[in-house]
Amino acid sequence: MKGLKQYFNTNYKFYLFLVDFKFKFFLQINTTALRNFASEKLTNLSDATKMNTLLSIKFFLTFIEDKNNGRSKY
Repeated sequence: MKGLKQYFNTNYKFYLFLVDFKFKFFLQINTTALRNFASEKLTNLSDATKMNTLLSIKFFLTFIEDKNNGRSKY
């Protein structure tokens, strides 16, 4: 259960970031958005935690994209 909670919390933080910055479409999410998220929301975390957070988001976005069109750009 701990892994699932960590996965949810990470993606929920990213979701709130997207809402705050008025992202409306999946295609608006790119590496620049991820960098901005990291610089604004992850500054107080260790490098390992930052990397794990970004990888979790990347894997989630890749999963969604693969299920929607069979291809991934991440």
